[in-house]
Amino acid sequence: MEATDADGFLAIHEYLPKVGASVRLLAGPFAERLGQLDRLDGSGRVRVLLEMMGRSIPIQTKLNQIRAA
Repeated sequence: MEATDADGFLAIHEYLPKVGASVRLLAGPFAERLGQLDRLDGSGRVRVLLEMMGRSIPIQTKLNQIRAA
């Protein structure tokens, strides 16, 4: 109920991390790694930049596989 707006609709966009935010990967080979949200797209996929070996490596995953850190 707390996540609904005045009309009773679920306000999901308020809980989405913003581009540039620090996020935690929840599943897959990089689970529990922290990265920076680089891109959101309309198909429910995101691109996260992971710092590995002195470089930012882009990882694509589903939106439901990340959480704000």
